[in-house]
Amino acid sequence: MTKRAYRLPIETVKSLEDVVPSQERNDVLAKLMGERLARREQDAFHQEIAKGCQEMAQACQMIGKELRALEEELGRAVEP
Repeated sequence: MTKRAYRLPIETVKSLEDVVPSQERNDVLAKLMGERLARREQDAFHQEIAKGCQEMAQACQMIGKELRALEEELGRAVEP
């Protein structure tokens, strides 16, 4: 473990001290911070996935347009 000093709002500190026994505070803070950081990482991952899905949807639309144009061209070429 590494010891660090951070500034926290006094209300937060008081609430922590009122609710969590002193021997458990480090573990509680470590758990809460770890969960929050994991959630941020997961949110960033979800945003990347959403961006990729949007890009794929745009690519599919372009391919669809190209295929429709080819179908029309083939239809005209096949017609007597």
